[in-house]
This record gives sequence, structure tokens and C-alpha cells, in this order.
Amino acid sequence: MTAARDLADRFHQRWLTENPFSASMYGIPGYDDLMPDESEEGEQAWRSEVEGFLTEADAIDPEPLTPADVVTLDCTREMATQELTMIDMARAEYTVTAMQYAGPAVLMAVAARTVLLDAAARLLSGSTVDDAALTLRVPSDGGVKSVRALLDRLDEHSIDVEEFSVHTPDLDDVFLALTGHASTEEIAQ
Repeated sequence: MTAARDLADRFHQRWLTENPFSASMYGIPGYDDLMPDESEEGEQAWRSEVEGFLTEADAIDPEPLTPADVVTLDCTREMATQELTMIDMARAEYTVTAMQYAGPAVLMAVAARTVLLDAAARLLSGSTVDDAALTLRVPSDGGVKSVRALLDRLDEHSIDVEEFSVHTPDLDDVFLALTGHASTEEIAQ
């Protein structure tokens, strides 16, 4: 096995261990009994490990590699870079400063009528309205306390919520935030 392939396999294995819900969702066996470590210490340890993978990738000389190994190395380097971005974005979600990207966790609240939706938008600063879908996007950390506080605030103003969901940034959100363009997969659809 080449150094590029070995690095890719080790990174992928560690990524699945750090993201066991994704592994289960993809149908990859062996991760169903794991839980992600979302503590600050756990995230910092994972970040250090990802930086180590990037250092290893940079140390591999691409000259003697086959074209397939060069692509494997580049893909591994790109995935590690994206993982660092995701780790940094997750940390930014818990800050009180204004977000500089278009991908924080958002609470999706669907109001029964446009009038109530507009009232909710005026009440909740930083929110954006999708009139066609009767949807309100509200920047939030997505935590239970935040959701409860938001729903209580809407209730205080007699604004009923039909349904809500919490959306956390995925790789497409990161790509959009970094480039300002949708991923090629989204464009194809």
C-alpha cells in the first residue's frame, strides 16, 4: 500500500470514529456503539489529529506517485482541510460575535400565516424570511435552551409555530460559505 493510500485509509477510519452517526447513516458497520466527543477538549484533540494528517500529507512527495495516488492524496488533504473548517465553524456557533459566514445552525420555524411570519421576523433579530415556504430562519446554537427560549418568546407574542427543525451546517454549507457558490452536486439538481 502506498503512503498516500495508507494516509487516506487512516484519516477515513479516524473520521468515521469521530463521526459515528455518519458512519451508521452510510451503513458502515462497527460504529453503532460509539458516541461523538463534542467536548471542547475532544474537539481540540481531533483538530490536532487532523492537523497531523495534513502535515503527513504535505510531507508525501507526489513525484513518484501514480496519478490515482496523487488524486487520493489531494482528496485526503481537501477532506482534512474541510474537517478543520467544520471544527472551526462549530466553535464559532457558540460565540456571541456576528457570524461572518452563511452557515450557522438555524432554527426553522414555520408560521401559520405570512402576517405572523413577518411579526416573528420583526421580533427575532437576524432572522430571514422565505415567504414562498412560509419559513423563518433564525440564527441559533440549536441547543434545547435556545429553542425553548425562542418558542417562549414567540408564545409571549401569541405567535404559534406549526413546526420547527434545527439545521446544522454540512459540507455543502461550508462550500457555499467559503466560495459563495453552490456545490456542483446542487447545481446539477
